[in-house]
Amino acid sequence: IMDDGTWTTSQQFVVGNQGIGAFTLNGGTVASDISSIGLNAGGSGTAEVHGGTWSNTGELRVGNSGSGTLHLISGNLTSTIGNIARSAGSFGTVIM
Repeated sequence: IMDDGTWTTSQQFVVGNQGIGAFTLNGGTVASDISSIGLNAGGSGTAEVHGGTWSNTGELRVGNSGSGTLHLISGNLTSTIGNIARSAGSFGTVIM
């Protein structure tokens, strides 16, 4: 859970790589090149945005090869490219 501050990565921000991951953004800023929610097969990720800013200079993947869910309740989410259920066998859900 992130309520304030800045989290910056020059590479990939991952929620649920090969396990189960959860991330909640209530405020502050997350900045990365690529963000993946449910990156690999067997990975499951859930992300909720209640406020703040999540900015991707590259791609946002919701269900890359795994299972991903994104809830955008309020706040700002930007990405150059967006993919939902990117690979065969993956699952992706976005609720706005």
